Amino acid sequence: MSKADKGTVQGVLLQFAHLGTTGQDQFIGMMNEFLLSSPKQRRALTSQWKQHVAANEQICCPGKPGQHS
Repeated sequence: MSKADKGTVQGVLLQFAHLGTTGQDQFIGMMNEFLLSSPKQRRALTSQWKQHVAANEQICCPGKPGQHS
């Protein structure tokens, strides 16, 4: 694992550590679903997550710099 990837993983783990119990349970459930999925299902999950994140950014941060329409 590269140093950059290790830093990214550590950042995700820090965000996880700041979640409440419910958020941590949801994260673990979604991660398990992803890990047990076929490659096709993983692509579908990734696409769904991207759409969800993009929709949330539009709701909470309209006109955010660097956003592409």
